[in-house]
Amino acid sequence: MATKTQEKTAVVGGDASQQIKHFDNLRNILKSAKHSSGQDLYTHLVEVMNHIVMHCPEQGLDKFEEISFLLKQQKDGKIASLGEFLKVSEERPYSKPGKDESSVRYINKAKKFFDKQGGAESEAPAEGGEGAAEGGASAGPVGYVPDLLADQRTYAWAGIGFGDNETLLLAKSLKQLSGSAQATHVRLWGKIHGTQRDYYIAEGFTEAGQGAEGEEKPAGFEARGTGVNKWVYWACNSPLEGWTQLPDLAPSDIQAAREVKVFFTGDLERRITTNPFFFKREKHFLRAQIARIAFGTTIVPKGMYRTTEENPKEIEDNNPAEGQIVVPSTLAMGKAESWVHHTQNILRCNRLTHADQGGEGDESGELMKKIEAADPYEQRLKSITLDARVKGGLPAWVVKHCGEQDVFGTPKNPNDKQNFGTVVVKSLQWPGAHTFFTGGKWTSIYVGDGLKHEQKSFYPVFPPKIREDPVEKACYHEPNPRGYDPNAQAQPVEQRAAAEEEQ
Repeated sequence: MATKTQEKTAVVGGDASQQIKHFDNLRNILKSAKHSSGQDLYTHLVEVMNHIVMHCPEQGLDKFEEISFLLKQQKDGKIASLGEFLKVSEERPYSKPGKDESSVRYINKAKKFFDKQGGAESEAPAEGGEGAAEGGASAGPVGYVPDLLADQRTYAWAGIGFGDNETLLLAKSLKQLSGSAQATHVRLWGKIHGTQRDYYIAEGFTEAGQGAEGEEKPAGFEARGTGVNKWVYWACNSPLEGWTQLPDLAPSDIQAAREVKVFFTGDLERRITTNPFFFKREKHFLRAQIARIAFGTTIVPKGMYRTTEENPKEIEDNNPAEGQIVVPSTLAMGKAESWVHHTQNILRCNRLTHADQGGEGDESGELMKKIEAADPYEQRLKSITLDARVKGGLPAWVVKHCGEQDVFGTPKNPNDKQNFGTVVVKSLQWPGAHTFFTGGKWTSIYVGDGLKHEQKSFYPVFPPKIREDPVEKACYHEPNPRGYDPNAQAQPVEQRAAAEEEQ
């Protein structure tokens, strides 16, 4: 006599065999349904389900009809490949760019940075011309160029990044610029956003007196290497393009830039239409804004510099009598009191120094004293905590210690403590200006629109609302005029007229 377990196993086994039999029948039915191309419905469903499981399992029901249609189009030869049509994968054989014209142009421009031969020789740039030729190598020895790839990891703490590929091309382009422009020092100053194209800005130092010869300079102009023209700046829209040297500044350029507020477009030769009218082009406005940002946001750790004994307006390295300068720790730099301004402020006369207006009759210097009293110099190495607050009562600078907060001993001396964090100092007066401190070194970069955050409005102000005319009150005769006869009103009109004639 069979037990209950044996009976249950027999029933289950029978159900399984029946299910397999039904599945085989269903598969045969699906295989019998064929397309004109010869493919059966069963194979088509398997391909559809495989694609859904591989690429869009969460949207299988929504994508089922679309994938089925595209697979049939592929079988009919109307599309080459479903994967290529949907771009589920992409391969970039840089050695064989294929038929993509944009990739071919990109590779041909980038090859100049990696050519062992150095490419064609490039000539030194002319004043206002391109700093690096399109297809050439350096025309001279390369000056000092900071490691941009290493600095990029520091910039990431403030959310700044250009991508690994773009950063590598920028580093190569800056080295090429240093040689072609014969600059002793070149670094990436920053990036200014434009409505059509962005600007990459390079800052460098060239030998003084390399400006255009024979050109008449405007009044108050500060020579190359001094004042607001101490540094030379180049601009480009892409590291694959040549660098264009920006013109030197005149005081009228800074004054005009202070009176307008215009977004950049990315075209250096664009004429700016604004009120007040800007008589020069966008490259002059760009150069003026760079100077305003550079001389207003360049800060250094406190104690690294000191004013000279001969002139309190000049600074020098704070070298002690013995030993080296003690660099502050990262934890100490996490406070706003630890940062001071390094550069001198731009005066209201749009120069760093007042022009010498003392003639032969002003030997006592009284005239210069009056000029400096009306337009005073700011204190050198002024703390950033003394800067005027911005709109809303917020401080002009925000200091934040990012990353590692703990302190560790150094391998040489366990008693010496070190921190591996990064201090980020951000300007609210010039949004986009950042300074970083990590590992005893500091660097700065600007990434923004190139405009100052100011309380005054540069847009036309609507006139006040015109109110309705008030209701006019009724007019009455003077109650007691001179020579008024109270009985005159009771007299007839003829009698009053005759009395007036007699008078």
